[in-house]
Amino acid sequence: MDFRIVYLLKDYWVAGVQNLRMPVSLRKGFGPRESMSFFLYNQDGHQAIARPYLDGRVSTGSIGSSPTDDHWGMPKYHELDR
Repeated sequence: MDFRIVYLLKDYWVAGVQNLRMPVSLRKGFGPRESMSFFLYNQDGHQAIARPYLDGRVSTGSIGSSPTDDHWGMPKYHELDR
């Protein structure tokens, strides 16, 4: 991972944003839709992801919160919202 963007917020919080990425599968590439992936990690252990799609297709999902998944196999992982 390469965190080339780092923010100091309110002279207290530090947030690093991963703005470069490699395909999950080098042979298949990034997947069927053009997109960016932004990952945010901060000093208290919270993480976030944003994935804006760049292909101009209309979104098919509903606006608002989605239910969180049950991550029973990862006891240290806590999904706060989606």
